[in-house]
Amino acid sequence: MNRKLFALCVVASSSVFAESAWEKKLAEARAQAAAQRQKLGLKNDTKLPTPELDFSQPPPEATGGTFVLGPGSKRDVALKGTNLPPGSVFIVASDDVGVSGEKSGANGSWSATFSAKPNALPRAFEVRAVQAGSGREVSLGRFLLGGKHTLVVDTGDTKLTVKLDFSGGRTSTEAPGEWSKGGKSLGSWQYTVSLGEGGLDLTRIATAEEGQAQLTASMASLDSPERKALNARLEKATKKMEPCGKLPPAKMGPCFAAVQPEMDAINVEMKKLNDQADLAGAPKVGCNSLSLNFTPAGVVDGDAQRCPGKKSDERVPVKGTFTTP
Repeated sequence: MNRKLFALCVVASSSVFAESAWEKKLAEARAQAAAQRQKLGLKNDTKLPTPELDFSQPPPEATGGTFVLGPGSKRDVALKGTNLPPGSVFIVASDDVGVSGEKSGANGSWSATFSAKPNALPRAFEVRAVQAGSGREVSLGRFLLGGKHTLVVDTGDTKLTVKLDFSGGRTSTEAPGEWSKGGKSLGSWQYTVSLGEGGLDLTRIATAEEGQAQLTASMASLDSPERKALNARLEKATKKMEPCGKLPPAKMGPCFAAVQPEMDAINVEMKKLNDQADLAGAPKVGCNSLSLNFTPAGVVDGDAQRCPGKKSDERVPVKGTFTTP
């Protein structure tokens, strides 16, 4: 029997939605590979060398060694594979990245042209190879789909506009974010931007003045006459409970219960003071952090925290748009 070996190389892009077209094709390819192994009598523990995959030429240092593909652009890619048998089957495994002009070599090399959709959302992706016979997989990262984009987030009464640029190959960067209301600018603040598998996280970088204001508000609350009075009541109530622990079990519960109403009242008032201090530290304009998810058609949703008039643990639902100029 002639045993024909083949390998499967996959351009695998992270997806944040339901099963996509490329995922379905990948599932079909894996099923075909399993059927071929069964037909040839091969098992997953076949003694084949470990597969390897790398760039034929490393991406430029200007992009940090990352292969960057901008929305609406085309780029050629060449990979060198090791221990990937000839007769490889190549699959376009990304709905945002099209593959054309594929060429494979007897030594496991593979080259193609990548083309990105004009409205493609930024995200990292990888190339994977599945070794025939063993079914072992090897992946190659350092691919990034992204370029210059405009993010607009609506919090209900204000909007945040951020100009993003991932063309440098970094998934974490800084960018100014401008807050506006009714078309009028309220000011601009610097944000750290982290690109994840399914969206973006933005965190505002506090200025020295903002940091000092928060510290001053916190210290004022700690040193307030109201808090000092509560601390004195708490100390007094705690001392009343001390003898309770020395009583017989039958009398211990009633002893603690007699002081508990005062402790409960103190906790309520202490929480009120803490909430007031928390609100005093809230920003006057815009939100300090936003966690956004990508959805189809360039729409984003998620929530924001540390917004004006909101406590630090309150989340504000937000929606927005993500466009590529």
